[in-house]
Amino acid sequence: MHAPLVDGSEGAAAEPRRHPLAIVLVAAAAGILVDRHRPLPLGAWWAAAATGLTIWTLLELNWRLRKVRLPRCRLVAVPRWARAAVAPNLCAALAGNLALLSAVAATAGAWHHCRWNLCKDDDLGLFARRKAEPACVEAIAVERPRELPPSAESWSTLRGSR
Repeated sequence: MHAPLVDGSEGAAAEPRRHPLAIVLVAAAAGILVDRHRPLPLGAWWAAAATGLTIWTLLELNWRLRKVRLPRCRLVAVPRWARAAVAPNLCAALAGNLALLSAVAATAGAWHHCRWNLCKDDDLGLFARRKAEPACVEAIAVERPRELPPSAESWSTLRGSR
């Protein structure tokens, strides 16, 4: 007997739900956590992201062109009789996915680094909002102000004629 569909009628069993972006979310969260606890320079994050994308691109081109045979790997999940046909392609796919996920993690780490480590804690830009508001800034003058002679434009503005 088939499982009932959403509308109550019986038919073919619904396919199990898949959440492919959950893996991407985990990779991004891992990159953010690494930057939170062990901050790397911004250039290192971008270099890691570029390396991951380059490796993924090379593996993808290699898999599509099939010019170079990849070494077989032994995967526990693949039955012994299917390893000869499945394992090389599966290993290339896994390596490509890991390279792409490492690029996602490095990009998320770079994003976190830009948001939290490039400005000081008391930077005025951290407190500014998109909507213009009056601001009160307390400052201490370390030297007396310079006196500048008035320009011709300032006199014409004061007179009201331009």
